[in-house]
Amino acid sequence: FAVPDDSPLANRDLRNAVEHFDERLDNYLARPVVGQIIPQHVGYCTPVSEAPLHVFKDFYVESLTFILVGEAHAMRPIITELVRLHNLLTNCEKEGLRLPR
Repeated sequence: FAVPDDSPLANRDLRNAVEHFDERLDNYLARPVVGQIIPQHVGYCTPVSEAPLHVFKDFYVESLTFILVGEAHAMRPIITELVRLHNLLTNCEKEGLRLPR
């Protein structure tokens, strides 16, 4: 499928962040945490709070950004690459299930 080394699918940062979320959360909560805790949030902007805000999983719809324990991951490049691979597979199916050369 000609997935290059610089493909967003080759980058393992997001996979590792999700896979080790519990460890990262444990480390985050090992220090004193004061304020409002929001375990997960989906929206257009950061929630507003008068107290310090702690959001562990955050997804911004407009920018397609996923934030996991403070670390941002751009989803648009991943989606673009998945659509490219989907189109290759659709063409493969039309060609009698033969992989592209």
